[in-house]
Amino acid sequence: MPNKIDPSELTELSTDVAATLAKSKDDIALPKLSSISDAAAAAIAKHKSGDLYLRGLTSISDAAATALAAHKGSLSLDGISTISDAAFEALSTRREEIELPGLTSISIAQATALAQLDCLSLTRLSSISDAVACALANHTGSSLELGLTTISEDVVAALSKHEGDELYLDELASISDASVILLGKRAGRLSLRGLTAVSVGVAAVLVEKTNVRKDVELLRLTSMSVETAAVLANCIGSLELPGLTSLSADVATELARHRGDLKLRGLASVSDDAAAALATHTDGWLALDAVTALSDIAAAALAKHKGDRLTLGSLTFASDAAINALAKHKGVELDGVLNITVAAATDLAKQRGHVQLSGLVSISNGVAEALAKHAGAADHHSLRLDGLFGISDSEAEVLATHVGALSLNGLTSISDAAANALAMHSNSLYLSGLTTLSDVAAAAFARQGEFTLNGLTEDSQLRLDTAIANHKKAGTRKQKNVR
Repeated sequence: MPNKIDPSELTELSTDVAATLAKSKDDIALPKLSSISDAAAAAIAKHKSGDLYLRGLTSISDAAATALAAHKGSLSLDGISTISDAAFEALSTRREEIELPGLTSISIAQATALAQLDCLSLTRLSSISDAVACALANHTGSSLELGLTTISEDVVAALSKHEGDELYLDELASISDASVILLGKRAGRLSLRGLTAVSVGVAAVLVEKTNVRKDVELLRLTSMSVETAAVLANCIGSLELPGLTSLSADVATELARHRGDLKLRGLASVSDDAAAALATHTDGWLALDAVTALSDIAAAALAKHKGDRLTLGSLTFASDAAINALAKHKGVELDGVLNITVAAATDLAKQRGHVQLSGLVSISNGVAEALAKHAGAADHHSLRLDGLFGISDSEAEVLATHVGALSLNGLTSISDAAANALAMHSNSLYLSGLTTLSDVAAAAFARQGEFTLNGLTEDSQLRLDTAIANHKKAGTRKQKNVR
């Protein structure tokens, strides 16, 4: 990018500045530019070495569109809500990708032209006429995404003839069973993630049609019957229901039959009976990342979950008994826990999987000693403590004895003594939160070799590079991969 011009801050674009930017060999993004003159458009269209992002433009003249159509890279015009047929016709002559997701209305002629694209996203198009729907139905590409919030029977009839691979109508909050059944006759995937209520019949269609790409997502569904849960459980891939804020044991029993990831990230609490039912889920990941508290009975039940991953990212407090039980799960993640005792840390250290406690902002020497003894199973022995914003020299010394990968990405600074201690760690070391290193710390990490330090300032990175070069020259490094 030419010196002294920051495209991201430009609110106006003169012809001269546009011509200068066009010489860049990088992508050009002008997010604050809300309008562009015909001359400036012609100048910047000569940019040949990257993509052009003009997402701040709210309108475009026919002449400017004609000029920009000659640009050789991808062209993003996300902010334009309406466009003339003449301007659209000019842009549609491009061979390269064009993005116009901000359109709130389109003509039949525009819909006909857009239908020729492979991936067509019109997420701000909240309503369309029957004629426009007929034109869009001729789309045969990979995906058609519409932002419709209401849909008539005639539009449904037109879109049911869509021959493309995937049809997304994710802004619809409701739709009749008859309409879903008709849309379900298409050969490709049908996505209705925004529905707030789902009948058994609709669930059956969604399971059948989403299995083209396997996952079922119903992001706004707040409740469901046992019968609907039984049908949804039959989907092949991931089942994601973040809108559910409560769960009966009967519904949980049906959902637990699902063979795949089960993501219930809207549940703030889980009853003992529902936990026992969910524990029978045997295949994949069980995500309960909104749960803030668990009884000891519920924790003991969930510990029996046979899937490979159990996440409780918002669980801020758990008793020693609860953690003792959860530690028996081979893939539990407790990144929300804010405090643990030495006894709880000792139990977690016995876990065969990774230990993740990134909610902890500080730990005692005793907790550090307990966690450092975590060995895990082969390839499952990492210790993640990314919430720690500081550690003492003695804690660093203890944590360095951990045999697996050690992640301390929350640390923003460490002492030279702590750096020397961590340099004794024999496995991968992640410290991406550090921004500065002293000469002593740089030399220590150069000796350690297996680290990730990608947050350093330019000066500190130079200091580290120099230390690495010195150790390499001396033949003392054991470095395998520095990132």
